[in-house]
Amino acid sequence: AATNEDQTIVLQGVDLRASMGLAANSTDAQVISELLNRGKLMTDGQ
Repeated sequence: AATNEDQTIVLQGVDLRASMGLAANSTDAQVISELLNRGKLMTDGQ
């Protein structure tokens, strides 16, 4: 049976928004989308 899983990734001392050229007020969803677009975040396809 399929289960829902929540995962949290915590980064300290890293400014992903600035390093990707995103605005400081970019949402988490925008950061994740940019990581996916750049091939820097792998998912299981679900």
